[in-house]
Amino acid sequence: MGNTSAARPKRPTCELPLYKKLFRDIAQNTPAGDQVSETALMTEHGVSRDTARKALNMLEQEGYARRLQGRGTMIIPRNSKQRLCVNILVSEDFLRGRSAEPIRNKFFEMLDGIMSADESRESAIRMHLLRREINTAVRAQEIIKTGPHSGCLLLSHNGEEDLIAELRRERYPHVVHVPEESPLPGVCSTGGRAIRRACELMQLAGRKKIIFLSPLHTSAWFRIMFETWKQMQTPQGDPDSLIVDISWNDPRGNEKLLHFFQHNHFDGVLCTESSLSLKALLLLEALGRKPGKDFSFVSYEDHPQFTIMSPTITAIRVPGQRLGAALMESLVNMIRYGYRDDVKVTFEDELVVRESL
Repeated sequence: MGNTSAARPKRPTCELPLYKKLFRDIAQNTPAGDQVSETALMTEHGVSRDTARKALNMLEQEGYARRLQGRGTMIIPRNSKQRLCVNILVSEDFLRGRSAEPIRNKFFEMLDGIMSADESRESAIRMHLLRREINTAVRAQEIIKTGPHSGCLLLSHNGEEDLIAELRRERYPHVVHVPEESPLPGVCSTGGRAIRRACELMQLAGRKKIIFLSPLHTSAWFRIMFETWKQMQTPQGDPDSLIVDISWNDPRGNEKLLHFFQHNHFDGVLCTESSLSLKALLLLEALGRKPGKDFSFVSYEDHPQFTIMSPTITAIRVPGQRLGAALMESLVNMIRYGYRDDVKVTFEDELVVRESL
C-alpha cells in the first residue's frame, strides 16, 4: 500500500530580525571613525527607536563600535587591538619626597585607579620623571617620540603649563588632572557642594566664625571652595579676618598659625589641605583646644590619620581612584580613536561626617 500521508510542509526560512539586519549593514558599510546615533538610524533606515538601540548595542558588544562620553557611538577599526603606551609624568620633587604626604597619598590613589581601569590591561604603562633642569621643548619631544599609539597623563598640572602648551601644539594626546576652575581641560573633582554642606552643619551646631585655612585662597585649586565658604558666612562681622593663607611647608608657618589662633576668636575651621590640617590640629592641641568640643573642624581631602585621632576628624573625601580611572579611559579613547577633543570630566567630592563636627 502506497504512502498516502500528506507531504510535510517545508519549514519557513528563518529571517533575521530587523535590528540584526541593521547591525550587519552598518558593520559592513560604515567606515571606521564615523559616528552613528539612534536618531540618525531611525531617519535613514525608517526603523523604530528600539530597533536602532538594539543595533547599536550589538555593534558595541561585537567590537564594531565604542560609546564615548559626550560623543555618541563611533565605528572602530576591527584591528584596533594594537598595544597602546601610556606615559605617566611624575615630578622629580614628588619622587624625592618634597611633596606633602597627603599629596603623595592622593597620587597613589589615582595611580590605583589608573592601574585597575579596564584600559590598563591593553596598555604598556611607563613612568617619566619630569626634571626641572631639562628644557620644556626637549621634555615634550622625549614624550612624543614614544610612538604613534601613545599618550600621557599628568596627575598635576602645577608648574607644567608650558609643557602642556607644547603637547597641545603637537596635537599629542594627553589628559591632565586639573582644578575645577582651571582654563585647562581635564579630569577634576568639585568640593563646592561638600563645602556648602560642611558649613551648613557647622552653623546648625551653632558655629558662627569659621576660619578658611589654605595655602592660597585665590588660586585655581581653592577658589571654588573659598567662594562657597564666603557665601555661607553670616553678614555680621568681617569675613576677611577669618581668611588665613599659610603653606604647609612654610618654615614660619607654625609661628604665624599659633599667633592667629591665640589672638582671634573662632569656633570652626575649614582647611583646604590635609597636610595643613594636621599642622593646625597639633597647634590647637598644644593650646588645649579640642575639636568637636571647642570648635568644629573640617579638612578637605581625607587622611588615614584622621580616623585614629580622638575625636575623629570630619573630612571631604576626593574620589581619587575614580579620577585615575577616568584619566586612563579618556586617554586610551583619544589614542585609539584618533580624536583630540578637550576632555572635561567632573566628579563630586563626598563629605565624611565624623565626631569633630
